This record gives sequence, C-alpha cells and structure tokens, in this order.
Amino acid sequence: MLGIWDKIQRVKHNKGYGVQSPAAFHFVTQVLRNKEQYYIYPQLDNVALATGEFSPVHCRRLFRVANYLQPQNIILYNAGKGSIACALSAGKQNVPLHYIARNNNINPEAKRFLRDRISKHISETPINELKSILEKENTIGMLHIIADENLLEVIDVATKHINKKSVIIIEGIHYDKVLSKQWETIKKHSKSVITFDLYSMGIIFFDNEYKKQHYTLLLQ
Repeated sequence: MLGIWDKIQRVKHNKGYGVQSPAAFHFVTQVLRNKEQYYIYPQLDNVALATGEFSPVHCRRLFRVANYLQPQNIILYNAGKGSIACALSAGKQNVPLHYIARNNNINPEAKRFLRDRISKHISETPINELKSILEKENTIGMLHIIADENLLEVIDVATKHINKKSVIIIEGIHYDKVLSKQWETIKKHSKSVITFDLYSMGIIFFDNEYKKQHYTLLLQ
C-alpha cells in the first residue's frame, strides 16, 4: 500500500517534474507516458487478456521500452505465460530472445504470436541457465526478471555482464517486504545509475556517464 508521501513523490515525477537528466526526462515523457497508438497494440492486448498475467497497459508499456531502447538481446528470467515475451520481442525483432523458466507454460495465444522466435530454457535451476546464456551472449541487452527470493543473486550474476546500454526490468519489486528491501539494495548497487520505481516494476540503467538518480512514478 502506497503512503501519502510516496504518492506525492510519484505524481511529481509522473510528467517529468524534478527529473534532472534530459535522457531520463525523455524516457518518462516520451516512452513511459507515451499515448501514441501503435499498430501492434491490439495483438498484444489479445495476448495479455489470454494469459491473464499482466494487464494490456503494462504490456504496451514494455513494448514501448523495448521499441525505444532496441536492445541487442532480450532475456526473460522466471518467464511466465508469454505476454511479456510478446511485448518485448514486438518492440525489438530479430534479436536473440531467451525464455528461462521452471515450467514450459507459454499460453497458446502467445505461442502463435512468437512462432519460432523464442529460445526456451526450462530448468529447475534457472540461475544456472542464466549463467550459461550470459557466457554465450557476453553482454546483456535487456534482462526482464519476475522477482523471487533469489533476486539479489540474479542481479549479482547479471551485473557482471552489463555495459552502458544494458537495462534490467524487475517485476514485483513491492510484492512483499522482502522484495521491497531487495529493491532498495539494488538501487544502491555500485553499478546502478538511473533507476525508475513504477511500483509494479523497477527499471535500471547502467550508463555511468550520468549521475546516480532515482525516480518514483505512479503510472496508470
């Protein structure tokens, strides 16, 4: 539950107020809050509704992030039923797309959308799968994580493979007190530079040409 002060801070940053970095300001106003209608939205909405794991609005936002950043690869850790894979891959096509999960439970609607684009890594030890992928890819383009109790271990592995263009997105950063505490630790990580707390998820950038900054937003 958000407190009054937290809501005030989030609303202040929503439209870019108090966002000092021009790059961060552009990301908030032109990517996260972008109201443009993309042709792919109806398809992403169908997948989101079919899977029932994330809202269409959330998937649209992730699509815009990938579309803007154009990562060199996309890795999904603790991947779910496929709605996030569809959103991110639609934003950046023709790059390696790795799906790491304990179970192969991709929704049929998501399968039709993804076709043969996705590389599945199904294992009871997803952290080992992540290490193996990163050894081959060398550098993270975009890493999407559905947070669990091993979040800090995943971040420790991931930050060994980042560059100034890497981005990490973490779902569920305020799901419980443990994850909220882990998110606070990640914000202070020596390699984290600009972080965004959207309450439902956190986004981390690593370009050390910028000053360390943290922004909280309350987006619909």
